[in-house]
Amino acid sequence: PGRQMPVSPEFQAKAEKLLNRATADTHGYIGRLTEDETAILAQFRRMVDTHQPGNKYTDRDLCRFLRARDFVIEGKDKAFEMIKRNMEYVASQPAEDPPLETLRSAYDNGECLPWGRDKRGRQAYFHFSRNHDPANGDIVGLNVITVMDMFVRELDPEGETETFTVVFDLTGFTRANRDMKFNKRIIDTLQNQHPERMGCCILLNAPTIFTIVWSVLKHWLPART
Repeated sequence: PGRQMPVSPEFQAKAEKLLNRATADTHGYIGRLTEDETAILAQFRRMVDTHQPGNKYTDRDLCRFLRARDFVIEGKDKAFEMIKRNMEYVASQPAEDPPLETLRSAYDNGECLPWGRDKRGRQAYFHFSRNHDPANGDIVGLNVITVMDMFVRELDPEGETETFTVVFDLTGFTRANRDMKFNKRIIDTLQNQHPERMGCCILLNAPTIFTIVWSVLKHWLPART
């Protein structure tokens, strides 16, 4: 993020065509809230400010947590619980990202590639699942989370673009690439620490074997997703 990584002309042409398909949900965003949603946002703002005076959450941020829980504030795993967990997550993060050298194996094997933007201007992250080695899952997982954190930091807090796009290229995916621990870590991080940040997820060329993985993954995702 921040600079374009070199890619082949063939990849660039295919990637740009794919990213032009990315769509977006417009429900529950600032400027498009219903009267009821506006009132819920105001209530949520008061609760968040009381819990953590001087916090840096913008109304756009609060709307992300509300959208993730269908504008339900209170209750088990609802918006207020989510944002309190996020406060703890933010406070626990190191001041600097992990050194690139500790993450380079995720790039050296051709598995990960932050590259380009979709037609809505959202930064894109490509994951080539056929190159995933579960033995290296912890490093790759840390890399994915680091990139997501970087994407979020580079967004304009008051800008129209609030999300990023993720492309999972499943061409050549086999049983050897299955890694449920890695998948669970990424899903949990997206849902709990960066809710509503993944504006579009594209699963490309999913083979039959992926249906087994999906039969588990879908139960980790909220119905809205």
